[in-house]
Amino acid sequence: MIDSSTGDIFNGEYLDGKRNGKGRMYYHQKQELFDGEWSNDRRQGEGLIINKKGIVDSGEFRAD
Repeated sequence: MIDSSTGDIFNGEYLDGKRNGKGRMYYHQKQELFDGEWSNDRRQGEGLIINKKGIVDSGEFRAD
């Protein structure tokens, strides 16, 4: 999924039209990548963020 208004890109699993399961989201404005688990369109569970400087943060996400 590519959001033409923001430039954000999501590659992953959907359920009932919402991001659910494993997925990767690139946030164009922040130049940041999230790779991890999703539930009901929110980051939920294990995941990692790579920022534009290449710094990696990982952990457990709760309700985004």
